[in-house]
Amino acid sequence: MTYQQGSMIYAMNPDGATKDKQVLANLYKLNLINRATPLRSMLGEMAMAGLLDYRTAYDGYVAVNEKAREDFSWENYAALNAFERKIVDDALAYQHKLQQEALDLGEAKAALDATADQRKLTLVLVSMFGSFLLLVANLKSA
Repeated sequence: MTYQQGSMIYAMNPDGATKDKQVLANLYKLNLINRATPLRSMLGEMAMAGLLDYRTAYDGYVAVNEKAREDFSWENYAALNAFERKIVDDALAYQHKLQQEALDLGEAKAALDATADQRKLTLVLVSMFGSFLLLVANLKSA
């Protein structure tokens, strides 16, 4: 939501010659600060998963974010969006990989559960057959 909000504010030209230039500029800066919080969390989670070095990625993000807040040029805006998009795309790719692994493990578990159920059924049938043989042996001996 803050990404969309920032895009709308940027489209209103925070560096332009409108009478509300300062208000728009402050809104845009605030938006860039606000949208950094979830991205920092995402960087932390990705670092814990071993996908990136947190300090390097965070320092790179801070530099791009601060540059976008200082100068409202298209290049800075596009660079910030590209940086954020790459982080989000990498996180989504990893999430997809984990979901696929979970599905694969679920299928493997279902196959192992079916094998275990088959073995339990075999054990019950063999046990019943053994009990039947013992009953027949007891009846013959009596």
